[in-house]
Amino acid sequence: MDRPVTVSVIVPVYNAGDYVFRCLESIAGQTFEDFECLIIDDGSTDESGMICDHFATVDPRFVVIHKSNGGVSSARNEGLKLASGQWIFFVDADDYIHPDTIKILLSGQTKDAEVISADYTLGFHAVDNLFADAILDRVNEMSQMNRTECMRSLFSRSSSEATWAMVVWNKLYSRKLIGDLLFEEFDVSEDALFNFRVYLRLGKMARIARTTYCYNQSPSSLSHSELGLRSLEQIRVFQSMLQLLPSATDKDAEEIRGLILSKLYRKLLTSRFHIDEKKLKSDLKIVTKDIVKTYWSDFYFGRYIPFDEKLIFITVSLFPWLIGLNKRLSHN
Repeated sequence: MDRPVTVSVIVPVYNAGDYVFRCLESIAGQTFEDFECLIIDDGSTDESGMICDHFATVDPRFVVIHKSNGGVSSARNEGLKLASGQWIFFVDADDYIHPDTIKILLSGQTKDAEVISADYTLGFHAVDNLFADAILDRVNEMSQMNRTECMRSLFSRSSSEATWAMVVWNKLYSRKLIGDLLFEEFDVSEDALFNFRVYLRLGKMARIARTTYCYNQSPSSLSHSELGLRSLEQIRVFQSMLQLLPSATDKDAEEIRGLILSKLYRKLLTSRFHIDEKKLKSDLKIVTKDIVKTYWSDFYFGRYIPFDEKLIFITVSLFPWLIGLNKRLSHN
């Protein structure tokens, strides 16, 4: 497009031929029309590229960029570099959105928000459009969140709350806030790291109590090896967060550091359940030793880390055989 638009929608696509048509159709059918849709075909080898080209042919708001495969972060970054919108919105190729999604999210501007978030629903690929009979004129119930409140959600013990805060596809981002921020090249939790960096810059988020996005579930199970690799990658993400956090001693920074450490130490413990391979166990042992040595004072004396978590970590550190015992009992 030859002019700035209100919203840039970025859709990374890789071998999503079974789903991408429904995704792009849901974007094309938005009731708010001043947007561009940047489709980044990340080296697909199926019919995805042709489907994307079709939408670009029939709708000038759709632009397709074909590139060699580099992963979802690489694809999103390509979209960010090309986006001209005042707001950025990410949609995954195997998901789809409510007809009023962009309109609903933009209503959060009345709260002077830099990020506007809404709720999502879980779907399955075999199910018809969950928004087909949706009512479009409900009142949007909005609340406000500051930086620390967003961080509390990001590192919450509640899986649903942490997922809401972690993912990027349920949020509208101010381009001014994002600036030149890009996704890091991690295989997992790249969303969480991106949002962590966004929240560090954040003044205010508007949270809208409307379901606007359908996140599709794929029936798949990961092997222990895959779970182990993912766990180690997530640990590295948390380490990156700690390094990014300013060294300021104010209460806000101290609480955020405590939230990260609490999540990191929980991950160190749970990773022992997922790792059986000798090499991965050795890698986890080395990483754990380095983290404990670096952050022991922050963890054990941190006032924002629950006492029960400190006690559990100390107990397992002193009696590591408890992990093996628990594994055996859980398999009986």
